[in-house]
Amino acid sequence: MKAALPKVQIELEHSKLPNRRREAALAAFASGDASILVSVKSLIEGIDVPQADTGMSVASTSAVRQRVQALGRVLRRAVTDAGDSKVSTMHLLYVADTVDDLIYSKADWTDLTGKNANLYWLWKYEATAPGPVDVPPRTPQPTEEQAWDLLGRRVPDDPVPWPGVPSGQEYTVKTNGSVHNAFGAQIANPQRVAQMVARVRGREGGRFRVTPAFGLVLVWQPASDEPTFFVVGQLKEPFDVVPEVSSDRSRAGRRA
Repeated sequence: MKAALPKVQIELEHSKLPNRRREAALAAFASGDASILVSVKSLIEGIDVPQADTGMSVASTSAVRQRVQALGRVLRRAVTDAGDSKVSTMHLLYVADTVDDLIYSKADWTDLTGKNANLYWLWKYEATAPGPVDVPPRTPQPTEEQAWDLLGRRVPDDPVPWPGVPSGQEYTVKTNGSVHNAFGAQIANPQRVAQMVARVRGREGGRFRVTPAFGLVLVWQPASDEPTFFVVGQLKEPFDVVPEVSSDRSRAGRRA
């Protein structure tokens, strides 16, 4: 004869329940009478549950702010009766190649919640249950400065994939070598970027970016095995736009 399983009180809390019912559910969880609280969006909207020591998130969201708020409600520190700080963990279920997966490329959850606070579970297509994984599905790309450090703060002799977030103003170099910004204004000091772009694309002309902090030239190569940006050079000075000539000055020049 199997031993009877202990009874566990579970409370449900969401915005469509009467306020009195919601308050009773939270009170039961806070007192310990209910050991499990099931919530929908209330953890995002402002309910604190510092008593919780384990959380499970199965919600799909592409918004970093919402996910961080939900994690914070559970992982918020509390003090036990013995005066010790509470240690909480969060189990995060995600489905690969969905918004559940992509959101992890937008923020470093280790920095936000602590190295050991999050436990990850992958639910594969058509699987009947999720399986544990050691690391999040994705991690954020390095910032410009972090990527520059990874390159040893020097431009490699040959174009290499840019290891960071592609940032900066976009420009276009035409087949005649002239460079224009996104507004169509011509650049007065192109600094041989036409040759830089051709090294990556294998032909004249194309789009590129210049990173804001270090003036690195990033060239988009869609024809590679994995389309990506390549770092191929660095500007010696910021780009200058060719000054516009007013129609009055232009006519005066022709009369002279």
